[in-house]
Amino acid sequence: MLFKRLLTGFLVTVFFSTSYASEWKLEKSDDELGISVYTRDVSGSEFKEYKGVTEMKSSLSGVVALLKDSSNLPNWIHNMVEQKILKRKAGRSLAYSVTKGNDSESRDNIIMSSFKQSLDTSVITINMKGKPDHLPKKENYTRIESLNGSWTISPKGNGNVEVIYQLHVEPGGNFASKMYNDVAVIESPLGTLSGMHMQIEKYQNQKLDFVSE
Repeated sequence: MLFKRLLTGFLVTVFFSTSYASEWKLEKSDDELGISVYTRDVSGSEFKEYKGVTEMKSSLSGVVALLKDSSNLPNWIHNMVEQKILKRKAGRSLAYSVTKGNDSESRDNIIMSSFKQSLDTSVITINMKGKPDHLPKKENYTRIESLNGSWTISPKGNGNVEVIYQLHVEPGGNFASKMYNDVAVIESPLGTLSGMHMQIEKYQNQKLDFVSE
């Protein structure tokens, strides 16, 4: 009986973990900058999840410092118009941002981010979760209904790091899923990681006390 319960629990776990999303599919590569963009279907959603992967010359602190610099984010995050930090404390931050989508709608978003670093591998993970009800909706903006994503920053040796940018959103409004899945899921990670490559050098002199190199 115990074995049967354990087996049932295992099968349920496997079912939900595999049915949530399909396998990643390579969509586009930028050989010059070394960026690869992948997408996959997400169960229960019309909108695909995307993942951008790249490697660059940087310290771990440099990448985190770039991500923390909210005033500079609109200069390299794809389609971002503005961002401001609402709250920051003990490895967590709450931010409000505005983006201009491929469908020309202006969208706003509230994101809770949490920072953690592995003591064994030094890999940094910044998880992102949408908090759409944290602030009242604003006129002339479409509130992003749901957001789940992460930044993963891994040391690769010789002063290089690997950066993985992964995101799934329910954009809301009139954004057609076909346009989003054909265009936005490729342009967004490709544009964002390209922008990161252009910005990263200026952050190499920064050393963050909470980041272990």
